Amino acid sequence: MPASSESLDQLIGELAREPNPRRRRQILQTQRELWQPDTVSRLYEEVVRLLHVDVQQAERIARAAADMADNIGDEASQAASLRALAHIYYRKRQYEFSVDLYDKALAIYERVGDEREAGRTLNSSLQSLIYLGRYFEAEEHARKARDIFTRLGDRLRLARLDANMGNILYRQDCFEEALELYQRAYRAFWRSASRRMSRSR
Repeated sequence: MPASSESLDQLIGELAREPNPRRRRQILQTQRELWQPDTVSRLYEEVVRLLHVDVQQAERIARAAADMADNIGDEASQAASLRALAHIYYRKRQYEFSVDLYDKALAIYERVGDEREAGRTLNSSLQSLIYLGRYFEAEEHARKARDIFTRLGDRLRLARLDANMGNILYRQDCFEEALELYQRAYRAFWRSASRRMSRSR
């Protein structure tokens, strides 16, 4: 049975504010009825939201998501929690740890056949690979992600991928090629925003 929005919001608030790992685990234990894949997905979304606001709170929620995912034994949830932690390590500039976690998440998504989430994970890993100077791997991940998003017709994620590919080329001093990709991404984002505004009228 899906958890109520109110109870989930309350759980997330408690986890985000609690600095003690043992106490966070106790909070989770008192909310066993919320232990389900939908909750892990909601925790993941909150990690992404908080990444650029409060990394400390984002990390607390990511670690709680990992504890919950391990306990319920759902592979997609485990992959999501690994990706959440990878985001945290990226923000903390611990890029080796970040890449390792992205790779583990990717392996799970590929094993369960979730192509879209595999593509998202490949795309997410690019910045960490770029900062490590592992450009060949970054380009390989980008190529695989592009194949997936093209097959799925996911234009918005293709635009995000173009922006990340632009970063790879920029770091290699390929400024003209990077600019072309940045401009292509911008045009795609603009078209997407325009469509949303048209639908909301």
